Amino acid sequence: MLKSISAEGLAAPRKAESSSGANEDDVDEERRKQLESRLQLLMGELAQLCTDLGVAWDAPAAPPPPTRPSVALEGPLLLARLDDLDLAFHSGDVAELVRLVEITPSLEARKGILGYINLRGQALVVIDLRHLLDLPPCQPDPDHVMVILESKRTRFATVVNEIVDIFDVAPADFQDRHQLDLSRGFLDGVARIQDTLVGVLNPSLVAQVLL
Repeated sequence: MLKSISAEGLAAPRKAESSSGANEDDVDEERRKQLESRLQLLMGELAQLCTDLGVAWDAPAAPPPPTRPSVALEGPLLLARLDDLDLAFHSGDVAELVRLVEITPSLEARKGILGYINLRGQALVVIDLRHLLDLPPCQPDPDHVMVILESKRTRFATVVNEIVDIFDVAPADFQDRHQLDLSRGFLDGVARIQDTLVGVLNPSLVAQVLL
């Protein structure tokens, strides 16, 4: 009489090799999902059958969750202030800081876009972080600072009330977006700066949200 049944070897039937040399990577993804779903149903039925027969069921261990690449904390962080809110940028994402210049409104009204500036002959879109962060609108002030941000695929300007300082942050004081399970949004993560948790903005993600 059967004393136990092991699920080892039942997880997935091996695909027979064909003369064309096709391998598992060639299996259509949708078909794979269908087969996996059917396999889960069959294994559930087998577990119930073993329970009814009083036979031990050696269920397979769940596969470990897929790992996701971490966001590297490269270089110091530039701490800025917007009203009472502190926010940070990777120093490598900051192209330059400039005094507030005239902003030309966009002909196409778009939420989150203040307009455009002419920076030494280059037109740059000005993103409104207030809209992104759910802060009340505010007219730009001559004392405000423009932060020119750039990444591999985008370059734009934004306006903050002031630049506080530049801080070196230890890796232990930074949690990236994957550790925080932030699948959406515009943050690279959260850093602890002077005992305060500060969101670190990612220019590419900001552009994906607003541009």
